[in-house]
Amino acid sequence: MPFFPVAAHFKLFNIVGQSDKALSAREALAAYNSTGAIAVTATGPGLPLFRTFPLFWTVKIVLTAVEDTLLAMGSLGLMDVPKDDHYTANDLTRYLASNQSAIQGGIH
Repeated sequence: MPFFPVAAHFKLFNIVGQSDKALSAREALAAYNSTGAIAVTATGPGLPLFRTFPLFWTVKIVLTAVEDTLLAMGSLGLMDVPKDDHYTANDLTRYLASNQSAIQGGIH
């Protein structure tokens, strides 16, 4: 499951699990950035892999990674998809958010 490392890095289980409303990928990324763990800044991204890209493409790559990850998670039932491109927590999402060891198990 190659999306698990992306979900863990951007804390998507926690962000979606704690939200009271359906979130888009852009809203989930904004929530991640508001935690102080900045994915993309004006001086470059938090991920070294993308340091050579201009800021626009860096934002686009990171947002696409989050969009694709949320889509995969919704398709596999790890969260609910009430409408296109919006995601809400289900019992499995909340379980994974509350048990970091389960997320680490998913990575490995």
